[in-house]
Amino acid sequence: MHEITGLDGYFTQLGAWIDADIPVYGLPAVGWGEPQLRTIEGLAKRLKAAMRAVQPHGPYRLAGWSFGGVLAYEIAIQLIGEDEEVEFLGLLDTRQPALVSGGKPKWAAENRPHHAQLLELCLAYWQQHSPGGPESAKLAGLAGVEDFSALLERCRAQALLAPDLADVTEPDLWHVLDRIVAHGDAQANYTVFPMPLKLHLFVAAHEQRDDEPPPHKRWLGWNAILPDTQLQRIVVPGTHQSMVLEHAQVLGEALSAALHAAAGQPQPALQEAHYTPLLTIDAGSHRRESIVCIPGAGDGVVRFMHLAEALGGARPLYGMQPRGVDGWRVPHGTVEAAAAAYVRALDAGQVARGIHLIGHSFGGWVALEMALQLQAAGRAVASLTLLDCEAPGSEAGWLGRTYTATEVLAKFVEAVELALGRSLGIDPARLHAADEAEQWRLIHAGMVGAGLIPRRSQPGMLRGPIRTFGAALRTPYRPGRLYTGPVRLVLADDPALSRDANEREQCRTVSELRGWAPDLVAWRGPGNHFSLLTPPYVQQVAAWWEGLRAEEGVQPVT
Repeated sequence: MHEITGLDGYFTQLGAWIDADIPVYGLPAVGWGEPQLRTIEGLAKRLKAAMRAVQPHGPYRLAGWSFGGVLAYEIAIQLIGEDEEVEFLGLLDTRQPALVSGGKPKWAAENRPHHAQLLELCLAYWQQHSPGGPESAKLAGLAGVEDFSALLERCRAQALLAPDLADVTEPDLWHVLDRIVAHGDAQANYTVFPMPLKLHLFVAAHEQRDDEPPPHKRWLGWNAILPDTQLQRIVVPGTHQSMVLEHAQVLGEALSAALHAAAGQPQPALQEAHYTPLLTIDAGSHRRESIVCIPGAGDGVVRFMHLAEALGGARPLYGMQPRGVDGWRVPHGTVEAAAAAYVRALDAGQVARGIHLIGHSFGGWVALEMALQLQAAGRAVASLTLLDCEAPGSEAGWLGRTYTATEVLAKFVEAVELALGRSLGIDPARLHAADEAEQWRLIHAGMVGAGLIPRRSQPGMLRGPIRTFGAALRTPYRPGRLYTGPVRLVLADDPALSRDANEREQCRTVSELRGWAPDLVAWRGPGNHFSLLTPPYVQQVAAWWEGLRAEEGVQPVT
């Protein structure tokens, strides 16, 4: 994986010393001057797509130096989210992002990050090639220059530019710096979640880390994310820079040995493989068809408890608990992977009779994909109902977009407040400006104050819901084919919009959904996105659903 500058010079240097029987591929950055991706998730998704174009399925072996290690870590998470096998994950002197100095303020536009990066690149050169020389002091004296053109001109006039920057034009130099700023901002705004793989940490023996406490120094901070049992420390000579240059041979040999060792060991089954999503909400009568409910982003099967009561228990009613809501497992990263897991769960649970699928919000996409997979397997779907679901591929909705960690938290607060019907008392500006720990504390305090979670709980209890919520928000979906069966859509008003605006949005949703499911009937239901599944509105939804079943003449399966 490329490093923070976007350059890939270390690929050749290190690759030359990796054993010849190990294929080595380098994944380059977005080119200079092209629109830069500004989230780690987005950067990893791009690199993962390039990798899977060469090797569609695992086992995969990933490694990255410095910032590239963060990309490798996120790619591994995304592959696990697609139920692919990752055999090896190596981080080459990669510090856990929370330990990287500067944090979010360093990359904020008001702090002129492009200016700062120009000075940092020049300073790094002179500290290496003229330690103790006057250049460092001169560069420090230019820190207050606000105009970039003026800063560049003064650096040129005083011969302070690093040689490889001396002949670069101002527009090209800006593109070089913009890529660094995009990557730095992405790293500063990345929430590192745990995952189940062993992490091979190749640590530079001579890098100065006096500013870090001993436990973080030993594990480069990754022990704050993963237990020690998942960390393997491999010390190699050199500093952070020289380990991939002068000491590349030793690093290459150590990396080769670790790769061979990983290939020679049976891979332990991940807890994701033992995940059982199918939960019984109401046992009902097993002589009737079954209802299978799929909750929305970050939600759980408890969302359907009132619906089960309103339907009266005539049919068995199951829920699919999204992977990762428990806070420990990696959420599914694609709609297709989640749907395939749920279809397997139906088979394992012997839910074989006529199946009514009901999906709420993002769960509607998963329900649609389940229906397509069941249909492709020659299995009948008794009905498919989408509860206030966006159209796949829509440009107007929440889902399938790029979100920073802070944007995910802001959307989470918005969703909780809509479900609650009142504010959590969290100032959006304060949430945006806070560091990650403070952001989670603010949300936790707001939810405690609203009576949604216990007062004695800790912010970490929100990890599962927030992580699965963010994964769903970022997940795009375009069905592979049309769904030819009947689809029933319930639309709910957005209380923030006028009646006319709601009608326009709902007409657009119906039109776009019919592009994927031509046999679609829509109903403007009661309540909002969440309250339609709570009393008194859920009784109306249940009556409407039962009425459709009666109109269609659906008979019990015997």
